[in-house]
Amino acid sequence: MKKEHKGLKIFGIVLGCGLLIGYVIRVFTLNQKYPQPQVQTFSMNEWANYDGIEIKATQAQIKDQDFMMENQIMTTAPAPGKEGKLLLVTMELKNGSAETARGRVYLTEAESGAWNNGVAAELISNVNEPGTSLSAPMKSGESKTVVVPFLINHVQMTDTSWAHAESRSYDLVLGLYPTKKIIPLQITY
Repeated sequence: MKKEHKGLKIFGIVLGCGLLIGYVIRVFTLNQKYPQPQVQTFSMNEWANYDGIEIKATQAQIKDQDFMMENQIMTTAPAPGKEGKLLLVTMELKNGSAETARGRVYLTEAESGAWNNGVAAELISNVNEPGTSLSAPMKSGESKTVVVPFLINHVQMTDTSWAHAESRSYDLVLGLYPTKKIIPLQITY
C-alpha cells in the first residue's frame, strides 16, 4: 500500500517538474519572439504620427468631483470611496495626407505608474462641442481640436496614491507595440 502512494508522489513530482520546465521554455521563447517594445517619447505641443493622422497634446488638466458636478459631467454624487477625478487632454488633430484618414483617438490611454485607463467615451459629448467624434473620418488637410476625457477613479488606486492623484505624473499612451509611443503630460490646474 505504501509503495503505491510513494509511486504516486514520485509521479506527481516528475509531472510537476516537467510542467515547470515546459512553462519556463515557453516564456523564454515568447520573450525571444516578442521583445520589449522600444519607447518613443513626444513632448506636449509636438506633433506625433498616430493612426494615419498627426496629433499633439496642447493641454492637460485634472478636475475634481465638484467640477464634474457643477458642469453636469456627473449628475449624482458618488458613494464614499467611489470618488473620481477627470483628466482632460486637449489635442489638436490634423490629416496631412492626401487621403481621408480616420484617427481613432478613442483608442488612446492615460497612465501613471501602475494605473491606466482608456478614454471615458460616455463623457466625450460633455467636454466637447455637440457632434464631436473621436473617430470621424478627416479629409485631407482637415484639422480639429478635441478634448479627450479619462476618468481617474478612487477604486483604481490605493488610498495613498489617491491622496496624491493630482500631483502624480501622467502619460498619454498612443501605442503599445512594437513601439510604445507616449506623451508625458504637463498638468495645469
